[in-house]
Amino acid sequence: MMATVLKMMNFGVFRSEFKILTLSFFIVALLGCCEKRGEDRKFSLYESSMYSYESLLEQGYNVINYTKPFSKDTVIMQEYYVAFLLAGNIRILSKSRMDTLQQLHEAYLWHLYDKGLTMGSGPFSIGGEVKGITIFNTRNIQEADSLMSQDPKVKAGVLKMVLNPWWAPVGLGPK
Repeated sequence: MMATVLKMMNFGVFRSEFKILTLSFFIVALLGCCEKRGEDRKFSLYESSMYSYESLLEQGYNVINYTKPFSKDTVIMQEYYVAFLLAGNIRILSKSRMDTLQQLHEAYLWHLYDKGLTMGSGPFSIGGEVKGITIFNTRNIQEADSLMSQDPKVKAGVLKMVLNPWWAPVGLGPK
């Protein structure tokens, strides 16, 4: 599994869909960092003051203090892990088996989200090799790999995954 993880580093698999993936990350980041306040939406991407750099380090997260080049504001950045979900080797199963796997897959991803282990998951609405993404909020890539490997569709071979580290401001995702 780790060999597959390392292949992601060159993005060779995704050349035709790279622009779509880049746009998707931007959308995920924007949606994940807006919180509803009354009738207004407040952009809170850089509101990392509620997170302590020291406490995140103590919990085992990989974080850095990043100084934005123009404003010179400091932001806590965390290493997250993105699982690209690709079509697996098993493509022909009965409709009832696929329906069951889909229900189990969705339940598992919601379980991870509710526990704060993911920032979000979702399918792409276009066809192609890349079926969806899950962004993990874990201490290391091995933990993300272990969690994604337990996904029912991954275990059944319907999906396979490729993990890639991704740095983003602390505070994205569920609050």
